[in-house]
Amino acid sequence: MKKRISFTLALLLILSVCILPFATHAEETDFVVVQANTCAAANHPITGSSAIVSETKTNFRSTGTAKHEFTLVIVRSCSCGEITQSFTSPGGLEDHSYTYTVSPHANNQHTAKAYCSPCGYVQQNFTYPCFGPPCHEPW
Repeated sequence: MKKRISFTLALLLILSVCILPFATHAEETDFVVVQANTCAAANHPITGSSAIVSETKTNFRSTGTAKHEFTLVIVRSCSCGEITQSFTSPGGLEDHSYTYTVSPHANNQHTAKAYCSPCGYVQQNFTYPCFGPPCHEPW
């Protein structure tokens, strides 16, 4: 009798482990289908801030010593993701973001450069003597 109960419990445990992933997967699929059907019934609307998938700054152009302008590429999608729309928008102005580089030691000198990475505006570019190693950084 004990063997029969143990065998039955073991069989039920194995079946529940095997069936559980399929039952969970079916529920997720049902939710996605309902969401897609609801979105399709509303003609896949692409409106509101929740529809924005990404905003990317591109086409940086220097406007002088302090700022650069950029274009904004906005990608929108309906809630089920079937319909996607991409368009550009005037982005605006922002301050330069500088990158500082120094060349390796060559012919007893280094070349130092400070430039804006997005738009390429060069703030400083100069060569200075170096009697190292050890070498020193200008910044």
